[in-house]
Amino acid sequence: QAYMWMQALEMIVVFSEVPEKFLEELRHLTIRHIKYGVKAEYIKPFGKAVMTGLEDLFGEAWNPVTEVAWKVLWQRVSTCVTRSLNVGTNLITVSLVNGDLDKLQDAITCAPRNERV
Repeated sequence: QAYMWMQALEMIVVFSEVPEKFLEELRHLTIRHIKYGVKAEYIKPFGKAVMTGLEDLFGEAWNPVTEVAWKVLWQRVSTCVTRSLNVGTNLITVSLVNGDLDKLQDAITCAPRNERV
């Protein structure tokens, strides 16, 4: 758990320093999270945990300015991740990510070509 938390912090920092690198990594992150069954609605509670962890980590150095800076950064990161998960969790994408041909066939059958939007 601690390792995953540190990875999340690293990605947040990378986003602030090199947004292009973050966006490259976001694709891989999204695919992993789809495989784990992570849903977009999990991002908000995770963000609260990140903020609580940062406050504990910073201790007395945590102040209103630091809090606002991290919250703004988290908002940007979480918006990107949430959008990616929302787009990537349709039946076709999930079956492709998981390599499940039967579910892919079922997903395609649910929306015949002439009825797709």
